[in-house]
Amino acid sequence: MTQLAARASMQINEIRSAIDEGRMQHEVATHLIGATGEFEWGREDFLSYSECFEQFLKLNAISEDKKVLLFSTVVGAEIYEILKSLLVPDLPSEKLYAKLVAALQMLFSPKLMVIAECFKFNSHCHKPAETSCDFKEFLNDALQDGFVCGLKNEYIKKKK
Repeated sequence: MTQLAARASMQINEIRSAIDEGRMQHEVATHLIGATGEFEWGREDFLSYSECFEQFLKLNAISEDKKVLLFSTVVGAEIYEILKSLLVPDLPSEKLYAKLVAALQMLFSPKLMVIAECFKFNSHCHKPAETSCDFKEFLNDALQDGFVCGLKNEYIKKKK
């Protein structure tokens, strides 16, 4: 065994003894599984980013007290500055992880106003180059709205 290997082995044994005797807290640095990068504002959806980050946290069994620290360091400097400005006078480190995500969610993925979206949809004309959209559960409402808007009889339009 080389001198360097012998010294490393001795240090490992000292650490193990200290842990066993309670003189040192057992906190092992492990390699994290998977990867998560900075949130790229304008290039990706924050909801998708936060869902992926949640999966990363679960996969690596990150404790609740470490989530804020990890999120603050991973999300990126630009987003961290935005987060700080959203939470003034508090700092992100003083908040729960869920509060940080909610603050950014409100900024980057605000809830749509249904009436405004309906107006935009109903006033849109299909252009030749466009493909049709996937209505899912909105299909019945869209068909009903289109039908009612096309009626000529005002009495029938106002009927409930």
